[in-house]
Amino acid sequence: MAVRAVSRRAEERAVVDFLDAVSGVPSALVIEGDPGIGKTTLWLDVMGRARERGFVVLSSRAVAAESVLAYAALADLLGGVDESIWSDLPAPQQQGLDAALLRRRGQGRSDARAVAAAFVAVLDRLAASGGSPVLVAIDDVQWVDTSSAHVVAFAARRLPQGVGLVCTTRSAEVAARVQLADPDAVRRVRLQPLTVGELHQVLVLRLGASVARPMLLRIHQIAGGNPFFALELAREIGANTGLSDLSLPSSLSELVSSRISRVGIDAQEVLLAAASVADPTVQMLAQATHSSAEHVVEVLGEAEAQAVIAIEGSRVSFTHPVLAHGVYSEASPPRRRAMHRRLAELVVERAVRARR
Repeated sequence: MAVRAVSRRAEERAVVDFLDAVSGVPSALVIEGDPGIGKTTLWLDVMGRARERGFVVLSSRAVAAESVLAYAALADLLGGVDESIWSDLPAPQQQGLDAALLRRRGQGRSDARAVAAAFVAVLDRLAASGGSPVLVAIDDVQWVDTSSAHVVAFAARRLPQGVGLVCTTRSAEVAARVQLADPDAVRRVRLQPLTVGELHQVLVLRLGASVARPMLLRIHQIAGGNPFFALELAREIGANTGLSDLSLPSSLSELVSSRISRVGIDAQEVLLAAASVADPTVQMLAQATHSSAEHVVEVLGEAEAQAVIAIEGSRVSFTHPVLAHGVYSEASPPRRRAMHRRLAELVVERAVRARR
């Protein structure tokens, strides 16, 4: 049985429609989303459903460390395919594929076009020989090595009848590179943050226990609906953990600290002020840090370049709630109290001015 993802009706409909279409016409499904949003879970669900339908599944989970290795992803895709499938291909294709997969029978370098053509021929034969559709499944396509990426792109534009392609990616730019001969045969799904109800399903499913609703709402707020972040936060909950005591686990703390450390020391106080108030503006942050609006914009420039915060007009916001929580929780209690006193004075001052 396939492991089902938490119910997301639109995404589930897209998966079913995609698998239904593969038998008729070459099709592709591109799953986009931020790290931890659930792309791999949905990708695994697609493969599980495909196997239940009798598909032949060729898969590869790309990682950054292997992105410099030639034909690493192609070797994964063809790792379970019997060599007899391509043993009688034209000599250039056969030799090229053998060389790319380190099964070299002859001498000389492999020709990239011959390797790509051989891959298309293998897909065609797999789909024709057993009468079953074929699914090419690649997780984190942005990390696929260059040589394999060329092969996959070549094959995508020439997908044989009965072959489908599903891949996940963090980048819309990378997703746009997945092109089929028929542009309408490409379905694109952008995963959105989970709702509170969906997140509750994830926590119960993965942790085997429910979380009290006030804590669930707090986790959802900090994680921004990201299931990976939420699970890591939920695992840190102890018997005496209060809503204000929820701290980032080491798995997230290191990631957040790394992001924040890139913005420079000058921005740290401004970031703390931004993390301490619900709807910060440039002018408010300038007053809270006893500086000018021009200085705030200047010191936050690197934070914006590192995608830690975004400045829209006079509004300042963190790109993800977990970054705001990380900035706030990493500050010492005395620094937090001092910042809250300054912000409270601003609120009182504004209230007085309004009454006047």
